[in-house]
Amino acid sequence: MALERRSVGTRYINALAVFPRFRGHGIGTTLLRAAETQALAAGYTQLSIQVYAQNIGATRLYARSGYVEDARSPVRGHPCQPYYTGDVLLLKMQVS
Repeated sequence: MALERRSVGTRYINALAVFPRFRGHGIGTTLLRAAETQALAAGYTQLSIQVYAQNIGATRLYARSGYVEDARSPVRGHPCQPYYTGDVLLLKMQVS
């Protein structure tokens, strides 16, 4: 919740996922570009998304797409995501 509060005023991407067998084909990049287009059309100049720091593939995708770390918070125990430890990152990107 603390990280979500830091994303107020941005176009927040709630979730982005690609099935493993389809990764590496540009689908994630295409989805992020669509989010940029929608953000601009809605009058936003910044996008944000949260990602687990341990999700290396996703963090690389976001970095290549221009997202930078804005904040981080330790992972809190939750029954839906018990396999992540470390930090959750809030990433932001300027769109134009």
